[in-house]
Amino acid sequence: MPAVMIDGSFIIFCDRENKQTMKLKKEQIIKIEIMTIEKSVPLFGSAGKKGIVKISTY
Repeated sequence: MPAVMIDGSFIIFCDRENKQTMKLKKEQIIKIEIMTIEKSVPLFGSAGKKGIVKISTY
């Protein structure tokens, strides 16, 4: 599962039993960017080893 970043802060999902919910409404989302491993590892190191989903809100 890729890491999720909302407005520059990582939301990390460790495992399926320890789920975190994002209190985010779809009306708040301005942009969603999917970063592949090739882009995310050079920028974020090991945090990007499975890719990153970047969500920008207002």
